[in-house]
Amino acid sequence: MNIDNQYKGKLMDIEKASEYLGIKPQALRRIFYTTTDQKEPVPTRIGHRVFFTPESLDQFVEKHTEMPDVKES
Repeated sequence: MNIDNQYKGKLMDIEKASEYLGIKPQALRRIFYTTTDQKEPVPTRIGHRVFFTPESLDQFVEKHTEMPDVKES
């Protein structure tokens, strides 16, 4: 993903991060709070609040993108 200028260098809460990813906030909450031990996407914590950087979201997407198998003929 290319980081849009409106997101570059900014911390995003769950709502903004889900908008950035193009998914619903509930989906990101489920991914973060129930399936990854709160380690993916890599969070930035300030007090009890959780934020994400565009870079950590991009890394998360790249890590979980499946590449098609290419069969040689």
